[in-house]
Amino acid sequence: MWLITTKLIIRYFMVKIGIIGVGHVGSHIASALIYNRLCSDLYLFDLNKDLLRAQRKDLEQGNMLDDVIVRLHEATILDLLSCDIVVNTASKQITDGDRVGELEANREIVKSIFKDFSEESFKGIIINVSNPCDVIACLIHKVTGIKANRIISTGTLLDSVRLKSSISEMYHIPAKDIKALVIGEHGKTQVNAYSNTYIYNQPIKEYLKEYNVDLDEKELLHIVTRAGWDIFDVKRATEFGIAGVTAYLIKQILFNTGIVIPYSHMHYYDSKLIYTSTPAFIGKSGFIKELPLKLNEAEEEAFNKSCEAIKNLIY
Repeated sequence: MWLITTKLIIRYFMVKIGIIGVGHVGSHIASALIYNRLCSDLYLFDLNKDLLRAQRKDLEQGNMLDDVIVRLHEATILDLLSCDIVVNTASKQITDGDRVGELEANREIVKSIFKDFSEESFKGIIINVSNPCDVIACLIHKVTGIKANRIISTGTLLDSVRLKSSISEMYHIPAKDIKALVIGEHGKTQVNAYSNTYIYNQPIKEYLKEYNVDLDEKELLHIVTRAGWDIFDVKRATEFGIAGVTAYLIKQILFNTGIVIPYSHMHYYDSKLIYTSTPAFIGKSGFIKELPLKLNEAEEEAFNKSCEAIKNLIY
């Protein structure tokens, strides 16, 4: 039913999405958008023109058997300015197991690629994926002057999915019956908010206690924090998970669902504008507002430390 609905939307309405960077992450996001028919036109941009052409052709050939075909374009910056949503995946290659290690190179990439974006020239939504994603989202806001609500990042939406997956595997619970929440930085200081994590709509600690099982908080935090690196160490990339959550974010924007999910958005900490992840409403205008979140004392302290770490990288 969902696929039929999206097909009808792009048959009769123009939805233009741009992707900056068509490496592992960008190309998989493109594939997810095509498979879900979430746009009528997909604009691909990369400084490596040979790679860009190859990816465009490969994606195009996998898109030809459906009755509704997404049009693919090798884009210029001018093309991106006309898009409804632009996804930024441009990044240097990670080598040292630390997302923050990408910051200086990615800061320069942002300055170069987004110099023509402004509140006047671009009316769409920017979704940042490049790491450190919270910091880069804020830098895009500072470079472009685009209203902060129209710039978001995937943030800990992926980490929340990883926590759900880990709980499911560790305690043999169907993933569909788990609601998991990770907040703060997408990185070393992320916070597993167990006080807001549920199994069968019961707080996780209460549920496990009924079966005389203790929640292994430290082990789960280690697993979730390391999840991306464990994949990266083997295949030198993570791509399917981030592509899935990015496509999911885009669905919520296009359909203006107003759903509450954890993702990285504008947030004031210590009187400074930063980007960090908390549960927040999302819709066609991007970030709408945060949902008030009740944390325990340890989680509150950890969240503040995470925000402090992000702030120190921005200011």
